[in-house]
Amino acid sequence: MAKKKSSKKARVARRSTKSRSASMKRKGVAKRAHGRARASSQITRKATATKAAPPPPPPGSIVWHELMTTDVKRCRDFYTKLFGWKTSEMEMMPGFVYTMFENKGQGIGGMMQITAEHGEMRPHWDVYVGVRDVDATAQQCEALGGEIVIPPHDIPVGRWSMLKDPSGSMIAIYKSKRKS
Repeated sequence: MAKKKSSKKARVARRSTKSRSASMKRKGVAKRAHGRARASSQITRKATATKAAPPPPPPGSIVWHELMTTDVKRCRDFYTKLFGWKTSEMEMMPGFVYTMFENKGQGIGGMMQITAEHGEMRPHWDVYVGVRDVDATAQQCEALGGEIVIPPHDIPVGRWSMLKDPSGSMIAIYKSKRKS
């Protein structure tokens, strides 16, 4: 009995849909509505696709640039005027303010003040290379004849270390806290 009722309901629903559809076709509504629905869903799919974050760069890629300076204000003014970069400050730890550089809304590097604890350091730019495992890469550096200048340690945005190659050039390695 229940089977007959459901099939009768289905027939009534199909007839109702067919008659509405036929009526709309006569008026030319179905094509326009269908076209708008398809275009609308394509726009939604495109918009959703463009909002997705880009994948992280592969290990071995340069992922950050950092300026170590004795005069943050002067350098901030210089680089914003020279390249049109935007800056923002963020307090990484109590008493430690880090300046971020952005180009066209994309974070491209940072800047920090050289302090007494840095010793006789001269102003310079550092390059950060993304790695899968900071600790393993630092150990591999030593095994290849390099040196660990600053041991691997955590910072608010990830984990990093400063290395020196056999010729004495320094390079930083980094792994973001963000899930990739």
